[in-house]
Amino acid sequence: MDPTKKYKLILILGQSNAVGTTTDVALLTGAYADYWRETNIRISKQMSCYNDSDPGAVCSVEYATHKVGKRKHPQGTFGPELGIARALPNLETHVANPGNVIFVKCATGGTDLDVAWDPDALTGFMLYQKMMAWVQNPRQLWAASYEVVGVVWIQGENDSRFLGKANAYEANLAAFAARLRLDFSNATMPIVVTQLHAALDIVYGPYRDTIRAAEQAVAAADANMTLVSHDAVPLRVSDNVHLTENGLCAHGLDLGAALDAMIPACG
Repeated sequence: MDPTKKYKLILILGQSNAVGTTTDVALLTGAYADYWRETNIRISKQMSCYNDSDPGAVCSVEYATHKVGKRKHPQGTFGPELGIARALPNLETHVANPGNVIFVKCATGGTDLDVAWDPDALTGFMLYQKMMAWVQNPRQLWAASYEVVGVVWIQGENDSRFLGKANAYEANLAAFAARLRLDFSNATMPIVVTQLHAALDIVYGPYRDTIRAAEQAVAAADANMTLVSHDAVPLRVSDNVHLTENGLCAHGLDLGAALDAMIPACG
């Protein structure tokens, strides 16, 4: 990790479980009830949309950088960042300037890796291109001095619905990871991947197991990728697709711990 770079960015990318679609802070209970407090880690949110089916809606909701927990989002009050932030309290053992860690969250529900997140897409959502523009915007707080030190990828549900997309997922995920490292000039950048839930509704995602096997294969072949299971975390009984409020926090803690173990010390 480059000690000359002031801001350390962690990208949180994916679809609805990255967004935290329809979550409600009032439903956090037990050990997670106070997770809706501010932390010293800041977050910049982009691309969480009201209308998943309309590419033109992408980027219609963009927030300035603020502390995790300080500001609600109109679609998806919170996502796994509440747990991740508590597993990475300022990255104090890694970062020369504590307090300069920023989550950059770019996620849109119902989107696939095969097309919507394709780095070379010329039409449609073009989420990868919009994410790059958001990170590299010269007006961002971090613009003068930053590096992307890690990525959290939470996605796969949409691709599990279609045989062709599921069969292409292994190659697509490997290429996606390589492109992120190339475009952010970090050849060993840690990438933490949420493995598709084993209990994902098989009617919704009939090729669920194909995606899970693809994720396992890519992570096994990539020394700088960690696959994190959340099979023990309950899905919403209403759809068996989305995580519960407590589940998002629990899984976020696991994602953060995995990322923390992979990020090297500065200098």
